[in-house]
Amino acid sequence: MVVSPEHRYVFIEIPLTGSWAIRNELCQHYGGKPILHKHATYSEFNRWAGGKGREYFVFGTVRHPLDELV
Repeated sequence: MVVSPEHRYVFIEIPLTGSWAIRNELCQHYGGKPILHKHATYSEFNRWAGGKGREYFVFGTVRHPLDELV
C-alpha cells in the first residue's frame, strides 16, 4: 500500500496486477510512501489513518483475466 499525504491518494496493491511497477513509480515521482504491508486492505488503512482516511482518493488496478492465459 502506498500513501501520499501531499497528493492525498492511497494506492491499494492487488496481487498479480503489476502493482510493484506502479508502486515504484508512485514512490519515485509522485510523493508516495509505502505503509503497512504490500497487499494491505482498505479497512487496514482506515484503522491506521483514523478518521482522515476518508479524505484520500483511493485506487487500485486490475488485470484482464485473459492475460493469465497468455
